[in-house]
Amino acid sequence: MSKSNILTKQLSSLIDKKLINSLVKESGLVQRQRKIKIPELIWALILSSSHQTNRSVAGVARSYTEITDEAVARSSVYSRLNKDCAQVLKRLTLHLINTLAANDEHSAQDQRDSVQNLRAHFDGVYALDSSSNRLRDKLKGKLPGVSTPAGLKLHCFFNILSGKLIKVKKSKGRTADLKACQLGGWLKDSLLLVDLGYFSYNLFDRIERHGGYFLSRVKSNTNPKVVRNHRRKTRGSSIDVEGMKLKQALKKIKRDVLDVDVEVTFKRRVYKGKQQSVKRRFRVIAIYNVAEKRYHRYVTNLSVDRLSAEEITSVYALRWQIEIFFKALRQHHSFGDFPSSNKEIVDCFFWASILSYLVSHECRERVSQEQPSYSSTPMLRWSQHFCSYFRDFIRASLNPKAKYMRDIADWAYKLLLNFIRDPNAKNRQRINSTNTNICA
Repeated sequence: MSKSNILTKQLSSLIDKKLINSLVKESGLVQRQRKIKIPELIWALILSSSHQTNRSVAGVARSYTEITDEAVARSSVYSRLNKDCAQVLKRLTLHLINTLAANDEHSAQDQRDSVQNLRAHFDGVYALDSSSNRLRDKLKGKLPGVSTPAGLKLHCFFNILSGKLIKVKKSKGRTADLKACQLGGWLKDSLLLVDLGYFSYNLFDRIERHGGYFLSRVKSNTNPKVVRNHRRKTRGSSIDVEGMKLKQALKKIKRDVLDVDVEVTFKRRVYKGKQQSVKRRFRVIAIYNVAEKRYHRYVTNLSVDRLSAEEITSVYALRWQIEIFFKALRQHHSFGDFPSSNKEIVDCFFWASILSYLVSHECRERVSQEQPSYSSTPMLRWSQHFCSYFRDFIRASLNPKAKYMRDIADWAYKLLLNFIRDPNAKNRQRINSTNTNICA
């Protein structure tokens, strides 16, 4: 059996030709069959998003030639990258995200105790964030930006437990983050880690009404009234903070942890021409950071019994996974590189970048199943090396009967495993087992 067969089969199952052809038929992208085949064009878009320094239409044409051995003109590719093609790419991306989410399994790459404990307390743990990109100024009429004349924004929900995207949305760069935030019943009994840019009592109220939980940093200008102290018993003569404003309480106390309930007043969204003003209680935790000499403040609706104040920082730190996702997307999948003034081409590149990441991530998960339990590969390291050999795996996937392509893919697979291997994995396992024996 071919060594690279696990990756070539994975690629064929992720980007299914039958599904693409049905989407093409529904969209009307192909009126009559020309030289360029749409499934291969989609692979060329994904490939050009994975390994090229400067993505371009000409680069997509070169990628098409590389995987099919058929020369095509740049103009032929340009004419295919239209509104219908962007719609096919979008539907294919959303279908893949929904399919992977439906077959959700916990990541084999993440066995940290903090992640394992969360699985026992919540149905899901998600991070919410967005990323903005600058576009060419000629697009400012169609896609206006905020700090730039033209811009495009990606909003996404990221599953911390499985390391997978569960929802994505594209918007104009000027669209407010909160307006693009779509909640639903899927949040019930789940925890949402919210970026500071999404800080809003209205959002927190909506999450709670959906039966979910949230954890967010607190804005510096927030100063609610303290109505309850969860830690009355402290050593020495402690200051009673109840009735104080939050900022006043933090200035007076000298303890490392403040765990209180606060009362806030805000207005809900307008519904049927009316806007309701409500009062709510939320829990605020302040943890003193010795290095920065200031308090890090968090707000949540989790009870003290469900998550202690000391656990708050380690749980919120897991939100960093979505930042790694954005970093991988930019560094290795050309997200942010939109070299065109044509909106349809920009849309095609946008969805191709996300498809490229999804394919790379699922291949990483598949390869990890074949590796020793102590071995793990960071996402950025995997993306860097996988993109170098991606073309060979695609060629073998599209031409399963070509022996020389399988041989090349086998050699690429061997090199890939060599480069992604963590040289300190066995030493780390030995240290962990030693520490376990000492504690026992």
